[in-house]
Parts: sequence; C-alpha cells; structure tokens
Amino acid sequence: MDKTKIVKVRFESIYEPKTFAGREYVYFCELTVNVGDIVVAPTCIKDGNAIITQINVPIEDIKGFEDKIKIINRIIDKEVFLNGIKD
Repeated sequence: MDKTKIVKVRFESIYEPKTFAGREYVYFCELTVNVGDIVVAPTCIKDGNAIITQINVPIEDIKGFEDKIKIINRIIDKEVFLNGIKD
C-alpha cells in the first residue's frame, strides 16, 4: 500500500441525497482518483458515498494519527450515481 496517496473527502448528505456536505475526512487511497470523483469510503459504522475534495494531501497533515486512517478502494461511476441507478 502506497501510504503517500492521501486524500480528503466529504460524505453524501443524509438530508439531500447526491450532494456532499460537512467536514472533510482524510483517507489513504489505493486508486488513481481526481478531485470530484465519487468513492465508497469506510467508516466505523458503515461504508458511505463520498466525493474527493483534495488529493496529494501532505503526510505532515496526518502525523500522529496515520495508524487510524482507513483505506478507500472503490470508485463509483459518477454518471450512474447521479442518474439514480445503484452501482
């Protein structure tokens, strides 16, 4: 696992589906992603849809808690997601 691939995401709003709101969360990412890509991000409760808000996050930003960061390993097809078809 290339631990230099660090991204930030925002989760899909529970109040307004297909929109992304709230604070940003940091993840390692095994995939090649770009800002705006929609991914499945694991949480302590369940996986959630999230949008990539930043890529190439500096390792210094996660010093002290890097052992707690989860890994994103699935991209959702954006067109499928936006058109309401379950991926």
